[in-house]
Amino acid sequence: MLFSKFITPLIALMSIGVAIASPVAEPAPAPAAVEARDLHARAIEARQLDSILGIVQGLESTVTPILASLTSATGAGQDVTGIIGELVSAITGATSSLGGLGGGTPLGLGSATAVVTVVIQIIVSIVGVLGNLSVAANLLAQVDAVLGPFLTTLNSLIPGVTGLIGSGLPGASLIPLALSQLTSVIGILGLLSILSPILGLLGLL
Repeated sequence: MLFSKFITPLIALMSIGVAIASPVAEPAPAPAAVEARDLHARAIEARQLDSILGIVQGLESTVTPILASLTSATGAGQDVTGIIGELVSAITGATSSLGGLGGGTPLGLGSATAVVTVVIQIIVSIVGVLGNLSVAANLLAQVDAVLGPFLTTLNSLIPGVTGLIGSGLPGASLIPLALSQLTSVIGILGLLSILSPILGLLGLL
């Protein structure tokens, strides 16, 4: 009897200790809850992607007439400082809009095909004009100074996208890109090693 009086409380205490040391595991989320969470995340990603695409498409629409004006003014021997200023302002505005989208989960490259396509078209259009016109180096530097941050900001939203843009540029645009003297852009796109011989001849390296 005396033994049972001691052993019974001891067993009870040991049981409590085991219960404390081994808490009950949290139940796994229900499949429906997981699916709802995934759908919500995909919806947010889709909205983010639509916003990015809208910004770059808007930039393309703005840049096209500016470049046409630049070509016309250069051909007529007119001062193009103001037109370059318009181009710089358009790119800066797009960068600011992209920056306002930050803070969310970065998007995957697999969903960025449309964005990559539009940005390649923008770069091809810009260097196709700047690389074939006689534009002062200080004006080209202004474009380089804003196009670089645009690409960097875009890459913060879609990590790795600048590599896809660089590798997606058509070969015919590489020499105009070098002649445009957009050295920071060339570096961001991972094309420095390819274009360094031309940049060296231009005295930019």
